[in-house]
Amino acid sequence: MELNKIYISDCMLYMKTMPDNSVDLTLTDIPYGEVNRDSNGLRKLDKGQADIIAFDLNDFLSEVYRVTKGTIIIFCGKEQISPIHNFFCKISSTTQRYG
Repeated sequence: MELNKIYISDCMLYMKTMPDNSVDLTLTDIPYGEVNRDSNGLRKLDKGQADIIAFDLNDFLSEVYRVTKGTIIIFCGKEQISPIHNFFCKISSTTQRYG
């Protein structure tokens, strides 16, 4: 993987090719799965298919954790907070990793 190069790929497929601990910082805004409703309380916004979750959240979190050696920041919907929190609590109780 070259630095300062943009790769257009399915992130779930591409992450599988990446070495462990090869990313310093992951900053991601995953599909919320809720914002595209007719009335979401925020505003009328048609995002097409952009907010449909098309991957398994636990598989995604496992890969992000595997490739990231530093900080992981995930923007998500309120429905995803508990599953993401539970994933990282389970990981931290079974492993100990220092940067």
